[in-house]
Amino acid sequence: MIVEYFLSTENNCLTVNLVGRITYSASKAFIEISKTINQSLQSIVVDLANVNFIDSVGVGMLIIMAEHAKMNGCSMKIIGVSGQANRVFKATELLGVIEWDGNLVDIEII
Repeated sequence: MIVEYFLSTENNCLTVNLVGRITYSASKAFIEISKTINQSLQSIVVDLANVNFIDSVGVGMLIIMAEHAKMNGCSMKIIGVSGQANRVFKATELLGVIEWDGNLVDIEII
């Protein structure tokens, strides 16, 4: 299954719920999501609870999204990281790029 996404905005916070597999095939979805990030937002929450697979390209797209958020003055958090996604985050050694706190990842571009 190609990734599906659902967006909601409340109190200047964009919530992105992703469902399915985050691979290269999700790039169009990430482009569309990035178009919604603007300076009127204060924060972005990306929920990976319903993601059953992510590869290194998917991780890269999340980092690009975080950079885009930062350029627009937004913070970005990833929640719901578990299973295979959790293993990929650890294997790609993103701990030097992001703050890790159990099931919560605060993305901070260094």
